[in-house]
Amino acid sequence: MQLGEDGEVEVLHTYRDGNPEESLYCCCWMVDTAQPGNAPLLLVAGDLGVVKVINAEKGQLEHYFLGHGNAINSIRGHPTTPHLFATASKDESVRLWNLKTRTAVLVMGGSGGHCNEVLCLDFHPEGKWLVTCGMDRSAKIWDLEPHRQHFEASDAWAGSRAAFATRVVQFPMFSTTTVHPNYVDCVRCVGDLVCSKSVDNQIVVWKPECSPYHPNDAFEVIHRYRTENCGLWFIKFSVDRGFKRIIIGNCSGKVFLFNLETGSLDAKVQMKQKAPSAVRMVSFNADGDVAIGCCDDGSIFRLDIVEKGTDVKPT
Repeated sequence: MQLGEDGEVEVLHTYRDGNPEESLYCCCWMVDTAQPGNAPLLLVAGDLGVVKVINAEKGQLEHYFLGHGNAINSIRGHPTTPHLFATASKDESVRLWNLKTRTAVLVMGGSGGHCNEVLCLDFHPEGKWLVTCGMDRSAKIWDLEPHRQHFEASDAWAGSRAAFATRVVQFPMFSTTTVHPNYVDCVRCVGDLVCSKSVDNQIVVWKPECSPYHPNDAFEVIHRYRTENCGLWFIKFSVDRGFKRIIIGNCSGKVFLFNLETGSLDAKVQMKQKAPSAVRMVSFNADGDVAIGCCDDGSIFRLDIVEKGTDVKPT
């Protein structure tokens, strides 16, 4: 889709999966750094546990990644290394992949990993760690710094993809089950802080006490944002690139805009729908002045955020 200056949303391409048994749950934009021009790539995954790489410039499927033993719930690209991405799965594991050499670099799971399906993940803005959350009520932070040389080895790999020695990481450097009383279905990094959400009608911003040498579960709560009618699982929030705001929808078609600096509610808006439908996901554009959301009824909406006392206009 493309956003027009008049507020319209123009559909540019439509992709339909050829497997009738597939249901897609997540997607992620990346670029093809292995080819001249850095073509835009769309990564999609879902019920079958396969990551499919679509070249949006050519309009064709370029590759698919196999490895997970169950559905994939989340995909995120690495913030500083554009050819690395991670996936969170119902098979209780998190995997890190190299898009350039098509290799599986890390598998995070096992004795110290999640004991139920992993629902969401996000990278630290500097790429030094990865935070995950899941149906076991836990949030875990995985240290990526000790694996830098392994990342470089995957970049230089020229042999068979299956022959690359994928590294297994069983223990995170931080793990807690006390931020939320129920399963945690969305998590985002805000610098060294973590934002997480459960089905208890609140988003919590907290600071973990991370140490690769002394793993623990200590954290400090910075803000708690109360939402309304947001008890349905798999409702995702987003944080803008400037780490100034959080945006989230709810089950009755409302959208909330929270201020990360003040810990307050900036705005609340009701979508113009014939019948209120759950807002499953809202995401900011690069500048943070436009948000795009999607609802259970299949509708897609645009919100323009105006900085005059902070107004939000739906289109």
